[in-house]
Amino acid sequence: MNRLPCKLGGLRLLRSFGAASKIIEGKLRRPAIAAAVGLALGAPIANAQTTITPTEGDLILGVRVITLYDTNNNALPAQGLAGTDLVADIGPITSYISPSPSHFTISGWSGADLTDAFGSNWNSRTDLAWGIVGNINRFDGTTINSVYFAKSTIFATTAESTPGTLSATPLVSKSASLQNTPIANNIEPLYTGTAPLNGGTSTTNSSITISVSSSASGSWTDCATPESNPGWFINGSPIENNTNIAAGGFAVSDLYQLTPTTRATAGTYLGSFGLGSDGSLQYSTDPSYFAVPEPSAIHFAIFGAGLLAAIAWRRRMRGATL
Repeated sequence: MNRLPCKLGGLRLLRSFGAASKIIEGKLRRPAIAAAVGLALGAPIANAQTTITPTEGDLILGVRVITLYDTNNNALPAQGLAGTDLVADIGPITSYISPSPSHFTISGWSGADLTDAFGSNWNSRTDLAWGIVGNINRFDGTTINSVYFAKSTIFATTAESTPGTLSATPLVSKSASLQNTPIANNIEPLYTGTAPLNGGTSTTNSSITISVSSSASGSWTDCATPESNPGWFINGSPIENNTNIAAGGFAVSDLYQLTPTTRATAGTYLGSFGLGSDGSLQYSTDPSYFAVPEPSAIHFAIFGAGLLAAIAWRRRMRGATL
């Protein structure tokens, strides 16, 4: 006798949860919701492996294990899997200059590679570093997709200390002769000549990423080695970030264009990359997109969802007694 009212009550409950989800979506940042959905869906389907052929002006992303030291300057053991770097060609710089839309997810990148290379705890490790670099030829200016770039231009990231707020110390442009040193020693070896990325076979998870031994010539670690550990530097500033990311949050790095100049000056900010705790990689010209929600907004959303669920439950119980 009470089955129909119970079913109707169940439908009301589902509808109420749907309404609650809308409240949550309105109060929380979309990246946090996307991260939760990504985790719920599980591991991605493997892709067919491809051959990667990077070209001048492409941005290169690298992830590696760094060595940390205790207060006595003794090297600490790795916090998980080690010995492998990830190196990815994330496309031409022009895709990140005044892009449309102003926010997007990097196509071809897969967070599953992070788990395979560094373990399921990769997003809580403090001994992982990642960064993004690129450059224009040291000898000639170049036009890429109708956009002209001066020779010896560098593109590189630097970490935000507070996700959603631009770094207080932007990367600096210097003379072409000074910028040629990191280009020749650190950036070009990532993708030119016999670099593993140049002609390398992608992973089964990603169409743009290779997995390579950290000791290999042209690995991210190899190209970082001439610089200070635990991160390498361009024009005196660090370009790497870490992967110690709160659940639903991001580690955010700002991308700068360093056009050679006669005197040191702040580079041109282009946008920000956000590496999510779910392994997604996103880009936005508005750094505040990656900001952590205010605690009050989270509390309001949770309270609203709980209130709606309580109302639905009360209505259900009333229906069951009819």
